Amino acid sequence: MNKENSVVRCFMDGIDWEEHLGFDANGTRLYPSERALIASQPHIIEGGCGIVEVEVRLIRWVKPQNLKYESVA
Repeated sequence: MNKENSVVRCFMDGIDWEEHLGFDANGTRLYPSERALIASQPHIIEGGCGIVEVEVRLIRWVKPQNLKYESVA
C-alpha cells in the first residue's frame, strides 16, 4: 500500500461525527469495523447515536516519525 496516498475506511459514533469531530479537544475515536465500535459502545445498538462510515486520508506528515525512541515490547 502506498502510504502517501492511502485512504482507510473507519466507523464512528454518529454524534461524534455531527458534534465532536472538528471541535472536541480530546478528539474522537475511529474503529476499524462496525463490530469493533459496537463492542466498545454497546449502548449504540439501543440508542439513537447511529453509526457512520468515514474515510481517513493522509494529507501530509506534519512531524516525521522518529522510531529511534520507540520502545520495543
